Amino acid sequence: MKTEWSTKWKEGITGYELKNGQNFEKALIAAVNHSGDSDSTGSVTGNIVGTYLGYGKIPRKFLERLELKDVILSVADDLYNDCQMTEYGGLLCAYGCVACGACVEACRFGAVQINDLGCAEVDEEKCIGCGACARKCPRGLIDLRRTEDRIAVLCSNRDKGFDPATKTGARTVCDVSCIGCGLCVKKCPADAIHVVEFRAVIDYERCLSCGACGDVCPRHAIRDRFGIITEKC
Repeated sequence: MKTEWSTKWKEGITGYELKNGQNFEKALIAAVNHSGDSDSTGSVTGNIVGTYLGYGKIPRKFLERLELKDVILSVADDLYNDCQMTEYGGLLCAYGCVACGACVEACRFGAVQINDLGCAEVDEEKCIGCGACARKCPRGLIDLRRTEDRIAVLCSNRDKGFDPATKTGARTVCDVSCIGCGLCVKKCPADAIHVVEFRAVIDYERCLSCGACGDVCPRHAIRDRFGIITEKC
């Protein structure tokens, strides 16, 4: 068996490992059954494929024999919470889209895609308003709105704009975050927008879709449903 894998290694075993990238055990066996430093290649393959597939896809028999499992899981949680990453880069906002793709997979009509900014984007021409994407979003970031509800607060951050004590806040993690300044509340002619948990929230039963709130937003966090700043509509 080892000789067979040695031959495959010379022919390009890395291609075989990638081919079995959806199966943790097969990828690991392919990595260790060749000549050379098999313990190192097995360890590296286990790290890469395990990270790619996720903890739930690693067979229990491997997890039960893993040394310092609790320590490893604790470190992994700390890394995830302190430095959330996607293929688009670092995500400092704890309330933002992480481009996980759950909404994309949930949509049977191909109406949701991850855009170039690393955020889920809905194609209104394809969307039927079934709500499958909203139900699958792990952060509850997708809302169902009527087509006539033209204005939206495109921010989910519920942190204070800036906390001098900790030097953290919505301002420090995003250039277009809502900071709860209240200018939109003062400008609205219909009393349709209020600040809740440091974030502007629109009451669509009152909203006139006039765009006054977006015109005064200093952070450009309030836009029309096409993502355009309201004063430029």
